[in-house]
Amino acid sequence: WSFINSTSIVLPINQEGGRLQTNFPFTVSSGDEQVRFNGQVNAYQSISGNWSNQTLSGTFNAVKIGKDLNATYNFSGAYYADMPSVGEIPAGAFSLNITGDSVKGTLVDIVFSPSVEALTGVEILTGSLQGDTLSIVGDEGTVITATVDLQNMVITGMWENTQKSVQSGNLAAGGCSLYQ
Repeated sequence: WSFINSTSIVLPINQEGGRLQTNFPFTVSSGDEQVRFNGQVNAYQSISGNWSNQTLSGTFNAVKIGKDLNATYNFSGAYYADMPSVGEIPAGAFSLNITGDSVKGTLVDIVFSPSVEALTGVEILTGSLQGDTLSIVGDEGTVITATVDLQNMVITGMWENTQKSVQSGNLAAGGCSLYQ
């Protein structure tokens, strides 16, 4: 599992049979702040639970998105919003599955600050790969233009969605190949 700000977490493995434990605690640190999560794995496709820091607490849900086991290449990554007064901030996560010149995937918007228009929802992505250029359109108006480096398994590019007040930014993803 990986959070949108590139903070990865490792869920504990049960010593008996190498199975993922269904209940887990973990801590995510950013600067001086630490957030403690207590959760459970739900059918190996999602995690949910409670979180708390020094002053706040709440609940969380995370869903595994988009890996197509039949695709030749699978990528997952983050996209960032260009905020004029703040700079670049995390805006969401996405996954892409590439087979031949066909691209399919999922984009998930995430809310990070009350001052930013709520970017919520799941968007279905479809597109094509021509050479090393990805051209992708989402069913909620997102357009992605990116370059894929299949030798190093990375994608870099830009996104835009003129239907939202936060309309554009950069994106990056890492991936793996069915044949590696």
